[in-house]
Amino acid sequence: MRARRKVGIDSDEVVDVVNMKLPLEMFGSFGAADGVYPAYHMNKLHWISVVLSDAADDLVKFLVNASYEATRDTMGKTLSNSMVRSVHMLLHEAMDSAVREGLVP
Repeated sequence: MRARRKVGIDSDEVVDVVNMKLPLEMFGSFGAADGVYPAYHMNKLHWISVVLSDAADDLVKFLVNASYEATRDTMGKTLSNSMVRSVHMLLHEAMDSAVREGLVP
């Protein structure tokens, strides 16, 4: 959870934010209207922050998969493939849970 101010919105409302790494060719495809912002504390050339309550469920799932693909090879160098798959599944489970609980549209 982070205040909206962390992603550049003039508000102290606390929201759930997920940072994701994307391939360079995908940058510029999404914007604040989609709930996607430059990552507030990461390298903004490679990372985005997604405000879950502002982003469509399908977009979040798409971005999770794109982030997984973008990080799979580098994570595989330090983590086993089963660990990477486990993290990927945890992200999906967290998103599904947030949808069920009405935390995201």
